[in-house]
Amino acid sequence: MARIANWNVEYRATFVASRTDATLSTMAALTETVEKTAGQHITSCASLTPLQRQGRKIVNQSMFPALSISGTLAAQSLRENASSAPPNWCIIQPIMIEGVRFLFWRNAANQTSGMVERLTPLAENDPVTVIGIVDAMGPQMIKTGEMPTLAYDIVLDTPDSIQLVGVYEGRPPIGELVRLAQRRTVGMYGKIDKKDGKTDIYKAPL
Repeated sequence: MARIANWNVEYRATFVASRTDATLSTMAALTETVEKTAGQHITSCASLTPLQRQGRKIVNQSMFPALSISGTLAAQSLRENASSAPPNWCIIQPIMIEGVRFLFWRNAANQTSGMVERLTPLAENDPVTVIGIVDAMGPQMIKTGEMPTLAYDIVLDTPDSIQLVGVYEGRPPIGELVRLAQRRTVGMYGKIDKKDGKTDIYKAPL
């Protein structure tokens, strides 16, 4: 039996006495494989700690140009370079709102910048994913005194486009991601067309 985070991995086998050494060797190899694959993932997920989620939507109009540009470019960069820094997604909790089921995930590979969270629908016919991005560039583009301590972008990943639909100072409540998952007609800070790559950036939400 092996202990992985809060889980026990146990094997049971029926074998003749003459095969004891071979059976124990096989079990040891299986345990090593589990520890290097699923075990590493489980351990990473178990290391995630609860977060303060008191972030508020930024409404300062003077910040919108910089945040629109940086947030949209951050979403574009993550889409283009997804294979260079693959996320390690961990299911945190299921959510049901008005009969619609979602799964909320956090990225154990990176919680300080880039794509840190996502909300996915369980319905197979719903292709929209809500992504939470910590924008490391946005605050650097804003003059001192107005700079948010942490810029958090909410992005809708749809079949046709990537849409920046919310910018917050600090991580917002999970309910904000759910709200934007349900509302498909929202104001946008920026939009990237998946077909032709055209990028539109708006100074203020439409």
